[in-house]
Amino acid sequence: FVHKRVLFLIIHIVSDYYDIESERQLRHSSQLAWANDLIANHKSNIDAIVIIGHSPPSSLNRDFFSSKYGGISTTIGTLDMPVLYIHGSGHKFVEEENFNNLDNFLRIQVPGRQANPVRVSFDESKRFYFDFNDDSIVTECCLDGWPRMGWMPE
Repeated sequence: FVHKRVLFLIIHIVSDYYDIESERQLRHSSQLAWANDLIANHKSNIDAIVIIGHSPPSSLNRDFFSSKYGGISTTIGTLDMPVLYIHGSGHKFVEEENFNNLDNFLRIQVPGRQANPVRVSFDESKRFYFDFNDDSIVTECCLDGWPRMGWMPE
């Protein structure tokens, strides 16, 4: 869906060694085609993209993410807008700027299920802001450039 010129994509990718490899590959290729179609259909009407998933990047889902394997990074690399991949599964906070070596791709892993909800905001300066409503999580705010971590502006 698109909300306030931000495209939200909720994907189902698999990164479990117990999954059947052919099923995993089929699911990833299907999700990748769907995501690429939505981006192509909406890119003239959006200023940012938020991709929401469960699995962290791994060797088992690089076919979805990596441009080396024709993944979503191939499309993101052509866009002049910030893209955020937000996921769980690792149960601790992780911030990775320049995800997949792209200046406009930010990945964050949210803390485990005991953590407070996260609110993600986007502003016209091409920045994402995260409000975890939790004093135990400290983030740094960058003043310019592509998506960066920071507290929600007041």
